[in-house]
Amino acid sequence: MFRRHCIVSQLLEETEWLLFLDADIAVCNPNVLIEEYINPLYDLTFYDRFVNWEVAAGSYIVRNTQWSKTFLKELADFETKLPNSFHGTDNGALHGTGWVRDIWLTDSKWNPERDFMLHGLKDSNEVQMKRGFIVNTIFGNFNWRSPFANELNLDNCGNPGLSGWEMNENLIVSRKEIEQYLKEQFDEVERKRWESLSDVAGYI
Repeated sequence: MFRRHCIVSQLLEETEWLLFLDADIAVCNPNVLIEEYINPLYDLTFYDRFVNWEVAAGSYIVRNTQWSKTFLKELADFETKLPNSFHGTDNGALHGTGWVRDIWLTDSKWNPERDFMLHGLKDSNEVQMKRGFIVNTIFGNFNWRSPFANELNLDNCGNPGLSGWEMNENLIVSRKEIEQYLKEQFDEVERKRWESLSDVAGYI
């Protein structure tokens, strides 16, 4: 989990910008360009998962600068400094919105106006469900239904719009519905965060 960041620092020598992605992240919307998320004011941009106050290490946009390469190498070296407790590996070492979000947050539903990539598409967690069933309620978190109706045909990549992508229409919903899903999750996380802060204050 840490060595991959060292590898990124080496690959960065070959380009001005690099997008790092976990293996279980998929583009669901080919109409969006990663360049839309590049902010030239910053050499390195992570995204906030918000469901557990975690800055995700599984995807980031990084610029080829000495500062970035040093940061990534030092992050990789942090493997030897992890505490002897639960720590979330490289996510914990770093301790919203972005180009990617967890698919299970919205019961595998998404909206082309706001979503670009979805995270958490592990084969072991994929389930086949009829429309209307809440996947996470029945199976627990991290399970998902594929946003794709069929396997992607790589020969169609590069075609404008969704013409080369066959999507599961049952999982495409309004932006308002997605935002409502996320707001409910965010509100619950904020409630738990304040409860935790209150508990911490009792020890200080």
